[in-house]
Amino acid sequence: MVVNCGDFFGESMQVGGGGERSLKRRPLTEMDNQHHLTLRTVKQRLMQHTSPISPLAFSIPTSPDSPIPTTTMSRLQQIEDQLLNDIEDDSPANQNSEWSESTLQSLIKKPSLRQSLLHAAYALSEGDPDFASAVLAHLTSAADPRGDPEQRLAHHMSSALLSRLSAEPIDIGTSHSLQHHHHHAFPSFDLCFVAANRAILDSSSKARPNLHIVDFDVGDGAQYVSLIESLPHPRPSSITITACAVSELPQSHPPETVGDRLVSLGERAGVAVRFNVVRCKASELDRKAVGLNDEEETVAVNFAYALQRVADESVTTENPRDVLLRRVRGELRPDVVVLVEENLNTNTAPFAVRFGEVMGHVGSVFGSLEARMGRESAERERVEEWLGMRARDMVAAEGPNRVCRCEVFGKWRARLGMAGYRQRQFGPGVAESVQERIGSGLVGPGLTFKEMDGGLCFGWGDRVLTVVSTWH
Repeated sequence: MVVNCGDFFGESMQVGGGGERSLKRRPLTEMDNQHHLTLRTVKQRLMQHTSPISPLAFSIPTSPDSPIPTTTMSRLQQIEDQLLNDIEDDSPANQNSEWSESTLQSLIKKPSLRQSLLHAAYALSEGDPDFASAVLAHLTSAADPRGDPEQRLAHHMSSALLSRLSAEPIDIGTSHSLQHHHHHAFPSFDLCFVAANRAILDSSSKARPNLHIVDFDVGDGAQYVSLIESLPHPRPSSITITACAVSELPQSHPPETVGDRLVSLGERAGVAVRFNVVRCKASELDRKAVGLNDEEETVAVNFAYALQRVADESVTTENPRDVLLRRVRGELRPDVVVLVEENLNTNTAPFAVRFGEVMGHVGSVFGSLEARMGRESAERERVEEWLGMRARDMVAAEGPNRVCRCEVFGKWRARLGMAGYRQRQFGPGVAESVQERIGSGLVGPGLTFKEMDGGLCFGWGDRVLTVVSTWH
């Protein structure tokens, strides 16, 4: 799969020591009015995609201990190809082209920050670090961590490319989880918790009034603070929250530190809250290990920004992502599974595509921060530094060293379908809760919210940033 860079490059080029070659490229002057110079057709597909392959049509072994068939991997690759099949195969690489000083000069004369970044990323993907370094060197005067959103974006994305150039180790520690770091600063991400919590609460019933939530990364517990504070009537008789720390998923926060706070909050709200911590391997998950012994319990599993940090078949043949999904379904047998994920491909997309995805995604988030926080805000600076750190992981790290491996919603639908899940429809109260929050005026301007392919999509401007879906 090759990136269509026909939109990104200017005239024919000549490299020192090489011959001049004519390329099918549009002049840079034609690109001045195109502000979102990410992968043009890929972006549109990610926004509007309905998978051409029905994710519910596959028949695979659903026993959690049976081996994951190779056909599953090949099917996922087919879906990957179709999700990105608008990328045309007419890039400079296919036309025997090389980089040149003339292209660099055109960037200097009429700079477009995103265009320049894409030039540098594509040069890296084609094995030309010298050209990439030259472009990035000229970006330093325009990139500004305290400037407008585009200048801030250029600063952090050029830093990510420089990290890839230097091959320095990327260590983002436990600060990779969007669920538990600065989510309150992003309305689209925070509203996902509103939708997820309401879907979890809606799953309980009079027949089974005790609610048991199994969460694979509770973080600092902020999601459950919101859940307990917004309990509807009638409310569950009791709420048990089990923090299940599987070894295949790095935890963003020590789960043992949040239980007392949630129990105390439950006492003030008039509902019994219990908090447990379980540590095991994904392959060891079962109802006994997690403490699911009460037949009067409604069981809800919460995957909020968690699965993106579990490796899949593209990283290791052990494929812990699918192992975890299949063990949850086959052994825990939950009434509802809530999936909250960012909508971009930083997992298996080719590097130049991945870079464009990250830049478009982070650029939209920076735009939302501009609408909510002043440019001198210390909190904004901390949030953007954290976003820049995640961008470095997604851009510079490869193989098992890359922590954040996001997928587009279409591929999540396919993966869960192949693991034996069926998508559930949201109850009317979920969308109503979200609309009520939006109508309160607390989220600020620019937020978008829509239902698509059974998921609730939250975004900024014309880009979907996060999607919430429910499964059983």
